[in-house]
Amino acid sequence: MTRFVRLVCPDSASLGIALAEVPTPRAIATEADFAVASWERQSMEPCPCTATASWAEVPAGLNRQPLVVSDADGTLFEQEVIEELAFEAGTLQEVAAITAEAMNGRMDFAESLHRRVATLEGLDEEAFARVRARMRVSTGTNSLINRTHQAGGKFAVVSGGFVEVVDPIASGLGVDYVLANRLEVSGGVLTGKLASEVVGPNQKVWAIASWKASSTTPVVAIGDGANDIPMLSAANFGVAFCPKPALARVADTVMPWRNLGSVWGFIGNEMFSQTVH
Repeated sequence: MTRFVRLVCPDSASLGIALAEVPTPRAIATEADFAVASWERQSMEPCPCTATASWAEVPAGLNRQPLVVSDADGTLFEQEVIEELAFEAGTLQEVAAITAEAMNGRMDFAESLHRRVATLEGLDEEAFARVRARMRVSTGTNSLINRTHQAGGKFAVVSGGFVEVVDPIASGLGVDYVLANRLEVSGGVLTGKLASEVVGPNQKVWAIASWKASSTTPVVAIGDGANDIPMLSAANFGVAFCPKPALARVADTVMPWRNLGSVWGFIGNEMFSQTVH
């Protein structure tokens, strides 16, 4: 069985946007075939996407003790951790250019990571605390994590970012699992190298495959860049969150507004759904 779910931005009416203007799949013949869900809108954060509604063909049972796996940079967090560290090191412009190439799929992730990390050589390790203090968690993050736990599920963060920043924040949010890169530090300063194997697209897929092999619970993956394509493809349901074009083309659905809690509209609204056989 398949569910068709459409999320509609509650502010759409006030903006004069008709639901009929929202593209729909050919398999849906009438409005009655939609499950329309909404949520408490907490902000009108700008997003690269401009749509005010999103639809998806959702596998049945997605809300049964799900494992929700989120990227960190640009998804769980509004910023990129590496760019915040680069700001501390005075290399932001160089690092931002490399990040853009990687996020749009024009550069191998491992290569881009090593090049960006190299620019951090000599940065004092106290920069980790300064960066953590100014990281902004995406609107709705607490809601998504709490609802996942209420459904008996787990929440994981799998990131090409860095444990030193990601882990303490994720722990405070109640995240169950974290997989991220670790930076090498010697004598209180960064060496410009990694202290671990690269956590990138292949490792994200490996993590999801391992979880799926050890459990029958569905896996929902959320990301924003081209490096998240393998992760979303490996999951039972992939959400492109305010994504780069390369990811938007392959995801199961696109979330075009910056409210991570909205993702639960796809996962948890089976009680309002129509089923299509």
